Amino acid sequence: MDSLQLISPTPEFADSYLDMCREEIADDARLSGILPTTLDELLPVLQRWTEQARAGDESTGGVPQSTYWLVRNGTEVLGSSALRHRLPISLPDVAGQIDYGLRPSARGRGYGTVLLALTLGKARELGLREVLVTCRKSNIASMRVIERNGGVPLGELTRPSDGEPLLRYRIEL
Repeated sequence: MDSLQLISPTPEFADSYLDMCREEIADDARLSGILPTTLDELLPVLQRWTEQARAGDESTGGVPQSTYWLVRNGTEVLGSSALRHRLPISLPDVAGQIDYGLRPSARGRGYGTVLLALTLGKARELGLREVLVTCRKSNIASMRVIERNGGVPLGELTRPSDGEPLLRYRIEL
């Protein structure tokens, strides 16, 4: 049985995280130029994540955000999640508080459900009583992950940046 941990990003797992990023880019070329593929590209990202956890920035809606990696057996990064410490006032209708994703080779194996559950545990540690989570309407797997973690549908909305239909869920903690 796999041992799974949710950790804060660390250079110790940089190579595995970069492997995950390259795997995601191979699966979806739109991520090229967005995800880091070298250590030189990753190091400033790690620094930005540290700063976001303290104060947030424009990309987090101005609220603090913690980033985590799901690590299997102490060696392989399977996925990542980001937890906004509160809902951004500037994005109240389209933002969720938790974003998560898995490397393509880890999908469909229950790791997404575990990743979200562990991230919800971090939200509880922050004292949150509920979180809002969104997913693309076309992402059936993500809908199931959210619902397995107690997500209650709140309705559909459209992301202004690209017109993408999103589903919004509330999860009580």
